[in-house]
Amino acid sequence: MTACSARGRASRRLPALLVAGALVAACQSVPPVPTDRYHRLTEAAAPPAAVHEWTHGSIEVRELRAEGPYLDRAFLFTRDGQTTRVEPYRYDFWIYAPPHLIQQHMIGRLRASRLAPTILEDDRGPDPAFVVSGRIVRFEQTLGSGTAQSDVELELEVASAGQRRLLLRNTYRAVEPAADRSVDAFVQSAGRALDRIYAAFAKDLISIPGRSR
Repeated sequence: MTACSARGRASRRLPALLVAGALVAACQSVPPVPTDRYHRLTEAAAPPAAVHEWTHGSIEVRELRAEGPYLDRAFLFTRDGQTTRVEPYRYDFWIYAPPHLIQQHMIGRLRASRLAPTILEDDRGPDPAFVVSGRIVRFEQTLGSGTAQSDVELELEVASAGQRRLLLRNTYRAVEPAADRSVDAFVQSAGRALDRIYAAFAKDLISIPGRSR
């Protein structure tokens, strides 16, 4: 083999090696694709929403009604000064869609409150004495300049199951500051906002006279 042919082969291999090296460097510099993250509301103990029994019968808590993006599991947020625009997070989701998520959270809290001896889920168990239903008005994070808070608003109502008579209908809103702008802090503050709503709802319910039997 002549020196010229050896140099020719080496010169042909050099561009290929440079291309391969560039591809390896490019692959190493590309950040990994984010993975989806799913969140549940906190199950930590909370102050009871009520301190005594409102009815000796059972209460059924139905899945809340919702429209538009509140039917999706993505976290929603707004920004100060742009509160008419609601945006979703790209990789963070609730473990359930908010209508079911809040229903399950409310059932757990009302069971702990001793509001009734039995708190039922939709169509689970015997016919209830009363039915709680409602609608999600807002359920989102508000981001400010270095601050964040949860903004939760529910329309809740109670009806007598047998007579189908409406006993209470009210809209409850709670704005709860978050420790920081992170998603985990939002989850914690959303749980606290919901607890405040349940407490106000239970207080209104207990104030209805003649419904303790």
